[in-house]
Amino acid sequence: MASNIFQTVTHIYKEINDGKLKAIKEYKLQEIKIGITHLTDLIICKTHYFDPESDQNYWLQIHDNTKWKKPRYTKLLCTEMEYVLKGASKKHEDLILIDLSSTCDELVVFYFINYFQKNHTRDFSDVFKHINHNRINL
Repeated sequence: MASNIFQTVTHIYKEINDGKLKAIKEYKLQEIKIGITHLTDLIICKTHYFDPESDQNYWLQIHDNTKWKKPRYTKLLCTEMEYVLKGASKKHEDLILIDLSSTCDELVVFYFINYFQKNHTRDFSDVFKHINHNRINL
């Protein structure tokens, strides 16, 4: 099973600016399951305003306790799983999958540590199984 292959940290976030802005959603960390955080307590999941019809229109940005950090943490791409976006850490070592709720008021970040160092393929079937398994158990 994927949980035996990959070291995963699961972050659960809730939206804190409900309805304030349509394209920018701010989230606050609620819980970390197994391990320590690789992100920050506050994050933004943002649609790219230049091309809202694109399937590559999301960004993840982190907060350093004083301001939103630039450049953005990662670009997020749509996957074949509904409401799941994928990205990578800055050094392209870690895989980041974001599982959005259907209303986008909650998101779960699956942070796969050293994923790209251990797995050189772009076959995400094992991590999708991991997400499906965790959707049931969250």
